[in-house]
Amino acid sequence: MSKPLEVAGTIVVGAGFPISQLVIKRVGWPGAAAVTAASAGILAADLANLAGGRSEGSIRRVVRLEAVAAGIATVTGALLLLDPGVREARDEGWKVGRAEMFRRMALGLMFGILSVRLRTQTDQAEEATVSKGSSTETVSQPARGGQTRITVSPGTAS
Repeated sequence: MSKPLEVAGTIVVGAGFPISQLVIKRVGWPGAAAVTAASAGILAADLANLAGGRSEGSIRRVVRLEAVAAGIATVTGALLLLDPGVREARDEGWKVGRAEMFRRMALGLMFGILSVRLRTQTDQAEEATVSKGSSTETVSQPARGGQTRITVSPGTAS
């Protein structure tokens, strides 16, 4: 992927929190349901990433933290969606309660961690070239899932 596309993707993910708040404010209850579904999707992707062993080291810790934030955002969002009083209060220009503030903090943390993690994984996924004498070995790690590709130049059989 080219650098401009990587940067644009990082910016879009980083803008996820303000976009989610705008969707909730403009669309109302259906928008809140869509944001809760998006955080549930991120939670599912993180859990699959952790269960599949596709992340290692420090990235694995970041994915765990992101999964916790996505879980909190999903649970608090679902609880707010199921509360009939919240739906009526949103239509009347409601005051923000503790649960809504907790959901907002979890969403902000989740989108912040996601943008940093995607940028870090993109940087780590770039090809690393290691020179060993007359041979060159190239290792390419995929950003999410997939298989590791190893290319060895001719004449390096050992």
